[in-house]
Amino acid sequence: MQVILLPYFWGLFEQLLFWRALGASESVAWPLVPIPFTGWRFVQLARAASLAATVEAPWVLTTTISYILIPFWVINLCIHLLLWPALFKWKRKESAFVFPIGPGSREKMEKNKAKDTDILEEISLLTVQRDRLRVRCEALKKMQTGGTEEPETPGIRRPIDLD
Repeated sequence: MQVILLPYFWGLFEQLLFWRALGASESVAWPLVPIPFTGWRFVQLARAASLAATVEAPWVLTTTISYILIPFWVINLCIHLLLWPALFKWKRKESAFVFPIGPGSREKMEKNKAKDTDILEEISLLTVQRDRLRVRCEALKKMQTGGTEEPETPGIRRPIDLD
């Protein structure tokens, strides 16, 4: 019974090898790889389904091929075709909604940039405040101990004890 699905698994292995080779060569054709392999996979699964029916294979195998694997690859192929605009990085019109994957509108990008700069400014202000508090804590500690502490070693931060 394993012989029925052997060409199917061999096709998956070939597709992965082919994908790897095109990815390593940085070819722009790598998004097209699943198309011929998926077409051939349909042929293999149809042959496997007819062979399973001919040799009276267990119903689990026949059901898996006919009602799980074939619909799965049909859906997979449709999703892959819908992802082409994102995979090929096609530009899309600002006014039209083509697909939710890919860069958003310019307005959203500008708004996100503004938020990013606001966040970076806030982080820099908080960093300045943290440094000022650190200096104040060190001054208070010196006042409490009467200035008998060891001098600060540059690059090494010691924990501040506020007791």
